[in-house]
Amino acid sequence: MDIGSSQKDLEEQFGDKLDYSQLHEGLEKPVGKHATDTESLLKRGSRMRAYLKERPEKNIVAVFHGSFVHYITGNVKEGEKVGDAWQNASWRMYDFQYDPEIGPILVQKSESKPRTLPGQARARDGVDE
Repeated sequence: MDIGSSQKDLEEQFGDKLDYSQLHEGLEKPVGKHATDTESLLKRGSRMRAYLKERPEKNIVAVFHGSFVHYITGNVKEGEKVGDAWQNASWRMYDFQYDPEIGPILVQKSESKPRTLPGQARARDGVDE
């Protein structure tokens, strides 16, 4: 199982190169809201979309584990990831839309679609075909 690193470990490795202000004790442990069951991952993906949507920046580069990115982009159906796993160092561009039942959703931008190989995951709900 993939687990995170404690703030102490991160500080030892990266020093003052990172902003630790949003870390909290126990973040690296897969329990509670950081559990790895499907329901927890769906909720965490939703919280991350809401957090990114509320950021003041117009453009954001976000780096995630390939498995978790499915929960952020909404590429999960009935608890299963849809499409192939993202490749290492792959990237895509998304815009936000709002779904009254779900909240913020991500829609892949047309100009990044050529980067999505056949069979790879694409954002659900409102993909601009």
